[in-house]
Amino acid sequence: MFSGASRAEGITRPGNTIRKVYLCQAQSNLGPPGSVLFFYKGVSKDPPSQAITALGILESMTLAGSKRELMQLTGGRSVYSEEELEEWEQKAKDKGRPVKVINYLLVSYIEPAVSIDELKTMGVVRGHPQQSIYKLSHDLIARLIERADLEFEV
Repeated sequence: MFSGASRAEGITRPGNTIRKVYLCQAQSNLGPPGSVLFFYKGVSKDPPSQAITALGILESMTLAGSKRELMQLTGGRSVYSEEELEEWEQKAKDKGRPVKVINYLLVSYIEPAVSIDELKTMGVVRGHPQQSIYKLSHDLIARLIERADLEFEV
């Protein structure tokens, strides 16, 4: 019924039904639900390092200031421990701004990941990569999606 959907056909990438959550305190705002999200992995001992590694679709964004709110909003979608959520609560208090709880659908891991050098060549990153959420032009989004080679039509 769904061509390419059978595990027997060798597809190992997750579909868009995997719901995940991401926490941050970026001052930037996200686009509307349905916006494309690219996840950049910073410097890491574990490869890939400094690369876009995953693509998702924004479902919603909610603000949380307490561990209780964080537990309610991340439950079932994350692997954050209670101790980690306590650390996020403390960051919210220290910085005087709430934590953004970003709910998204994981579309695919990008393999091979899009390296920092490739991102610079494409014009996605200029100089050092930003450590925050930022908006990309439609042209750059289209180029990144094409480069991601998602194995399905977009």
